[in-house]
Amino acid sequence: MRWQNSAQMTLNPRPQAEHRHAYKAFRAIGTRWSDNDLYGHVNNVVYCSWFDTAAKGHFIPVYVDRATRRPAALPPELLSVLELLK
Repeated sequence: MRWQNSAQMTLNPRPQAEHRHAYKAFRAIGTRWSDNDLYGHVNNVVYCSWFDTAAKGHFIPVYVDRATRRPAALPPELLSVLELLK
C-alpha cells in the first residue's frame, strides 16, 4: 500500500487491468518446471522472458524485401521452413 500523504493517510487507488477483449493479439506460452517457485507461482523474471517471446513471435513473420526495403509477403520456401520450426 502506498500513501499519498502520510499526514492524511489516504490510500492510492490501484489501476485496474483491461478485460481480455480489449487486447487484439494473444500467444500461448507454456511454462517450464523452472519457471515456478516452491508454491507454484511464476517467478517475476519469467514475465520479462514471456514478453520477449511474444514480441519476437509477433515480428518474426515480417519479411523485408532487400530491393525495396519494405515489408513483403513471405516467399513460399521461407514460409514452409518457419512452419516446420513451430
